[in-house]
Amino acid sequence: MKLSTRSRYAVRVLVELARRYGMGMTPLADIAGGQGLSPQYVDNILRRLRSAGFVELRRGAGGGCRLARDPALVSAWDIVREVEDFALAPCSPSVSSSPPCPRASECSARFLWDGLEQALRQHLSSVTLLDLTHKGRRTGPTPEHRFPFHI
Repeated sequence: MKLSTRSRYAVRVLVELARRYGMGMTPLADIAGGQGLSPQYVDNILRRLRSAGFVELRRGAGGGCRLARDPALVSAWDIVREVEDFALAPCSPSVSSSPPCPRASECSARFLWDGLEQALRQHLSSVTLLDLTHKGRRTGPTPEHRFPFHI
């Protein structure tokens, strides 16, 4: 299982903006350069995040981007679910595509995929942009206290 680069880069870009929260607009080139990403790819990510209300974008002189929400109120799950079709299996509760898996109601392994997806969602929901700006300084429970299993 692997998250797409779009999810990973969206989180990185928003963490970069969270570090600059309240400091005005940041040029897109500064974000791209600071993250080692192409300006075009960052622009693409930012446009998608703007549509979801995470960032404000302004073109022209004095333009750039900035985080539109308090970093303490934006979770990693908020970001990932916005840019990713996050479902581990076609029978997952988060899958809304049709047709549904014909074996979903009788699948003996479905609880496994549902539980794993729920654990991932809970973990991603428990980490905010503010948490990520502190680079590993944790204020909440350690991962081993969040999950009933070791990861």
